[in-house]
Amino acid sequence: MYTHTWTGSQEFIGNTWNWLYRSIYKTNLSVELLEGAGADPAQIAEARVLRAYFYYMLMDGWGSVPFYTGTDVVIEELPQLSRAEIFDFVVNELETNVDLLPETKGGSFYGRFNKWAGYALLAKINLNAEVYTGSPRWSQAITACDAIINNGGFWLVSDLYDNAGSQAI
Repeated sequence: MYTHTWTGSQEFIGNTWNWLYRSIYKTNLSVELLEGAGADPAQIAEARVLRAYFYYMLMDGWGSVPFYTGTDVVIEELPQLSRAEIFDFVVNELETNVDLLPETKGGSFYGRFNKWAGYALLAKINLNAEVYTGSPRWSQAITACDAIINNGGFWLVSDLYDNAGSQAI
């Protein structure tokens, strides 16, 4: 792995690829079912943001990848989108849906996308935009970070040992 000479035939790489596409199929199905049932917009937003996260992982790891947002797909007919096109899709999904996510932190919401996790993903993808698209997006990364720090009930601490029991980030 450390020589960066892996191929799709290696189990770790193949499993990651397959897991991400299984997850995309499941989130596509969730979006379809939730929209069809007239579900709460926050639930639909959570599924869309989760799907954006999976596409972010694919784009980050492989660049140009097959793309679909429905469940009636024929694998041989999937379009291959460029890294920049996947980037645009992910950013659009996040910007459209992140404010619909709940602000709930911890407890039974642990491990789910809330508004602050959505903004963190938006910050991360904008921070690396120049790698993905050739154009920096520093101000968008700062805006996403500011949304977390100024509104999310999180803060930075000056001393690592001063954060016991806090919500510091």
